Amino acid sequence: MEKQETERFIFGEFSKVSPLDIVLPSIESREEPEPDILCKIRDSDSIAFELTEYVPEEYMARFSIYHKTKEKITDIFSSLSSSDQQRFNKIYGDALLHFSFDKNCTLRQKKQILKQHFNLLLQKGASFSGTVMLGSDTRVYIDHGVLGPKFETDNSGWLSDPICRLLLNKFNAGYVTEHPIELIIYSYNFHFGPLDILKAKTHDFSLKNAPTSGIERIWFYSFHKQKIFSCILL
Repeated sequence: MEKQETERFIFGEFSKVSPLDIVLPSIESREEPEPDILCKIRDSDSIAFELTEYVPEEYMARFSIYHKTKEKITDIFSSLSSSDQQRFNKIYGDALLHFSFDKNCTLRQKKQILKQHFNLLLQKGASFSGTVMLGSDTRVYIDHGVLGPKFETDNSGWLSDPICRLLLNKFNAGYVTEHPIELIIYSYNFHFGPLDILKAKTHDFSLKNAPTSGIERIWFYSFHKQKIFSCILL
């Protein structure tokens, strides 16, 4: 689905729960520097809407590190000699091994210590289940009873909230239109967090930074829940 087609689809879903009486046939995509959507409001003027998706950096960072760490674990296992792989499969062929690293452990450090950890795991007996400490920085939870060996790791990463930065980017975008502008921040699958915290983070920030942007209202819309989570009138 192309960008403009996606935007019209998201906006059409938004219109189903919006208190605005949007004239659906009037919805049209616009090119930069105009906002994404222009539409008519029944018995009122047209409004230009800019749409932007909310994807927490927390998720993206954790998702990336999680998969890179799993790749490192698999790579180290694959780098073992054939005899060591056979021994490992004999011990853990029916096991899930869940690796938990120190929160300050980098990917480079994980790669350096994993081979040593696999050698330590080869010294364990096949009947061992539970948590084993591998040095001071890693513990592995071992659970037999699955088709293995299966490797897992913590979904870890750094935390960051992009809401205010996302807003600032839109406030500074320099939209050109003769119509009032409203901003829709939408989310497919992510929660905006507690409403009181969202308002505390965004209300005063928006009032301070939005005046020259032309944006008159901000909507926080959950596509997954088909719900308008919050609205800020500027």
